[in-house]
Amino acid sequence: MKEKNGCTRENCIVCGAKLIKPPLYICRSMPGVSQNLPTSENLEQDVPIDLNLCQCSGFGLVQFDCEPVSYYKDSTRAGERCEALIALRQNQYKHLIETYHLQKKKILEVGAGKGGFLKTLKEMEEYGIREYGIENNPEFVSIAREKEGVNVQQGFPDTPETKILGAPFDAFVSFAYPARLIDPNTMLQCVFNSLVEDGVGLIMVPSMEHLLSSEGFFDIVRDHIAYYSEDTL
Repeated sequence: MKEKNGCTRENCIVCGAKLIKPPLYICRSMPGVSQNLPTSENLEQDVPIDLNLCQCSGFGLVQFDCEPVSYYKDSTRAGERCEALIALRQNQYKHLIETYHLQKKKILEVGAGKGGFLKTLKEMEEYGIREYGIENNPEFVSIAREKEGVNVQQGFPDTPETKILGAPFDAFVSFAYPARLIDPNTMLQCVFNSLVEDGVGLIMVPSMEHLLSSEGFFDIVRDHIAYYSEDTL
């Protein structure tokens, strides 16, 4: 990987069209990662990188032109069980379940992390949901199963034919995870193949509209390789 400027790709991760050059914006002297941070023993090896924020010439998706972080398959996230996120997920689950009549159905979370969001779903006992999750990081899977008590398998949807235990599912959810992926199409095709015919999904990703309206450029990190708007999503 060309860490000096992070530049390795010329094409959109979704449609394959050329990325418009020069970049929309260059994020200079950025951290290379936001997880697995350097320690005092290897701090001298840590160097800042420049990240090119580019736009697809096909349908406009804003994205970095670099490779993803080494741990992009893992759903790393903080505060899964904080009060604010529990309340937010409860409202989202309630809307999803009641709108699409998913009571007593099977719901899959893609990129389940340490299982905190699935635990919130499981605790909504009035809906009788059978919860499933898939997570790449085996340590996170152990925490999800043993600490949170939710049904998570170790795996990564890297081919359309990847088998997800428990399929077919009636619905799926994925929180921020698609924005980490270098090939979101394959993940979505795998999930599609694992759903019932009229299955539905709830996807949340970092919002380009929010970044622009709030000037929240401090939220830009290499971990999220793509920044979707409502149209590009």
